[in-house]
Amino acid sequence: MKSLVLEALEHFIRALLIFLQVVYFGLVLTAFIIIGYYFRHVDSTELIAPFIVSVIIVLLALIWIIFLSVAYFVYRTQRWLNAHVIRTLGFFYLHYRSAVGWWNTINLARFYLIAATVGLLLGWGAAQLSVLLVIFIVYVIALIIFRPYQQIFPMLIDLLISVFVIIILVLLFIVWGIGSDTSAGEWILRVIIWMFWLAIVLYVLLLLVYLFYVVVTYIITRKNIESDSKKKNYDDNFLSFGTGGRQMERRQHGDTLDN
Repeated sequence: MKSLVLEALEHFIRALLIFLQVVYFGLVLTAFIIIGYYFRHVDSTELIAPFIVSVIIVLLALIWIIFLSVAYFVYRTQRWLNAHVIRTLGFFYLHYRSAVGWWNTINLARFYLIAATVGLLLGWGAAQLSVLLVIFIVYVIALIIFRPYQQIFPMLIDLLISVFVIIILVLLFIVWGIGSDTSAGEWILRVIIWMFWLAIVLYVLLLLVYLFYVVVTYIITRKNIESDSKKKNYDDNFLSFGTGGRQMERRQHGDTLDN
C-alpha cells in the first residue's frame, strides 16, 4: 500500500512539474507584455491589478528557474541513491548528457530573457531586435560548444529552429531599416511569412519522423529483452522518460555514458 501511494505521488509531482514546464513560456511572456504595457500607460488605474498579478508571475518564474537549478544538484547527487528522485526529476535531465544536465536551466533562462525582451521592449524596434538577436546567437554558440543533448536529432531540431529565428530577426532588422511601407520592405515581409509557414511544416514533419524513430526503437529494443521483469522495467523507464529512460537503464546496469 505504501509503495502504491509513493508511486502515485511520484506520478503526480512529475506531471505537475511537466505542466509547469510546458506553460512556463506562455505565462511569462504574457506577464511581461502586461508589465511593459502598464509602464507605457501608468495613468490607467484599470491596469494595476493585472500589473500586480504579472509581477507575481514573473517573480515566481524566476523562483522556478532557481528551484530547478537547485533540484538538478539534488538530482545529480542523489540519482543513484534514491529511486524516487530519478523517477520524479529525471524527466528534466535524462535527455541531456550527464556532464551538461544543467542545460534545462539554460533553456528556462533563455525563455525568460526572450519573454522579458518581447514584453518590456515592445514597440522599441531596433533595441528589441538587437537584444533578441544577441540572445539567440549566444545560445546557438553555446549549443554548438556544449552539445547538451543525448541524441543528435533533438540537437539538430533545436539548432535549426534557433538559426531560423536568427535569420527572421536579421530580415526584420532590414525591414525596420528600409521601412515596411517600401516595396522592398513589403517583399521581405512576404518572404518572412512564407518562411514561417514553411518552418512550421518542416517542424511537424521532423517531429513525425522523430516519433516514428522512437516507436521503432522501442519495439526493436523491447523485442531483444528476454526477461519479463526487465521488459517491465524498460517499459516503465521508456514511458516515463522517453529515450532518456534508456540512458537511465544503462546506467543502472553499470554502463558508463559518454560525456
